[in-house]
Amino acid sequence: MHIMSTREGSYSPPEGGFRTFVLLWAFQSLAAFGFQITAFAITVWLTTGLYPGPEQKALLAAALSMAGLAFGLPNVLVLLPESLSTGQIGRP
Repeated sequence: MHIMSTREGSYSPPEGGFRTFVLLWAFQSLAAFGFQITAFAITVWLTTGLYPGPEQKALLAAALSMAGLAFGLPNVLVLLPESLSTGQIGRP
């Protein structure tokens, strides 16, 4: 089965294509939701459990910064090479 024919100019979607898309979309949404819940839970744990005292504010700030970097840096490392290769850095 071919998907696109240049002679005929017609497109026929693959069997089960929409089902595959919906499953992929649903599980990606679930993963994103779980990621955000984990980030929130770590923030709450650091704030209320590990560094609750007012004398620990500097340690809490450092720990929250490290957690933010740990959750945000993978996105930067994935998107930066793509942006550099397409020349989209600095464009609106």
